[in-house]
Amino acid sequence: MNHSFSKCKLILIALITVFSFSLEAQNVTDEVAKIKNWFTEIVNNPTKYPQKEFSNFLYIDGSNVTVSCSKDNVSNQIVLISTNGNSDWVEHTTDYYFKNGILFFVFETGYTIKEWATHKDLGITEEELDVIGGAPKLLEHYEHRIYFSNQTCIRYLEKKEVRKATDYENDMSDVSNQTLDASLIDFSTYKTDAQVFLDFIKAEEAKQ
Repeated sequence: MNHSFSKCKLILIALITVFSFSLEAQNVTDEVAKIKNWFTEIVNNPTKYPQKEFSNFLYIDGSNVTVSCSKDNVSNQIVLISTNGNSDWVEHTTDYYFKNGILFFVFETGYTIKEWATHKDLGITEEELDVIGGAPKLLEHYEHRIYFSNQTCIRYLEKKEVRKATDYENDMSDVSNQTLDASLIDFSTYKTDAQVFLDFIKAEEAKQ
């Protein structure tokens, strides 16, 4: 009798666990669909959310970072901040999307050096390579899509591909997304970064 009861109890626990995971997965799917709708609303309505560029830039981690923003032309709330930073053989673009002042989506794209070229790769001497300061052989291109709900990352997608350094085009449309562990993303880090740009925008607008 006790054995049968224990077995039924284990089966019940297993069913509850499966149901909980299914419910959680459905909730994430629903939230991601909502986020995609908000994203589409912003990018497809440039008249409602006009973009504003700033002539000054920020200097961050050795890169000059340009900043632009899009605001709701009714509420005057910022819905998008776009940033672009580049240095030697490195480029990084980050777009921060907001709903009612809350960060809900981040899109990152760019490339970094994967492998440096040797003097033999370039057909020059080692001395000549020293003079030019080095050159990349391979670049790693990437895209990150980061979905936030209630200040927690609920989905983290990545595209990554290594290409010859002569290929600067960052078109990743033919590369498949890989789903990564959402717990790797710390909301507070992106919130802090976004605040730096919000403060910059506020300061620039105060000058006008």
